[in-house]
Amino acid sequence: VEYLHEEMKKKSVLGEMLEYLVYEKDGQVYFQQELDYINSYTKIQQIRYSDSFSISMNITEEARRCVIHKLLIQPIVENAINHGLVDKENGELLISAWVGEEVLQIVVRDNGAGMDEQTLERLMKHVRSENRESKHKSIGLPNIQERLVLKYGSQYGISIKSEPPKEGKKVISMR
Repeated sequence: VEYLHEEMKKKSVLGEMLEYLVYEKDGQVYFQQELDYINSYTKIQQIRYSDSFSISMNITEEARRCVIHKLLIQPIVENAINHGLVDKENGELLISAWVGEEVLQIVVRDNGAGMDEQTLERLMKHVRSENRESKHKSIGLPNIQERLVLKYGSQYGISIKSEPPKEGKKVISMR
């Protein structure tokens, strides 16, 4: 019976995710809609990884009402789970967002192992590179960077900080 309940839960969540993907064809959504999608996505990941991590959000009402690109946050959350939390017991993922000086700030933080300086430097070079033919398989973070720069200008985008062995932190800034 528990197995059937889990399967029904997965199908329900997958249905919610599919609905989001086809909704708002122009690619712009309220940040709250993106957060709802992130909740569905992390439910699936928590089932997949036997609830080895928790997620919490600290989002201001003003930030929830901002309009953003659809699927802006999901690749960052996926990155945090796959590279920071997948092999960690009691992993924690925190998403914070607020508006300050007319700029939406979004922070995705995990308590994973973090990265050393060289790895972080290579990652940021990859994120900011216009050459997608690099040896990195990842396209999520560079894609987000490119979309932010095209929409808001080069002063906006992703910054990544890491404090090994404590945590990784991704910051997104946009108008």
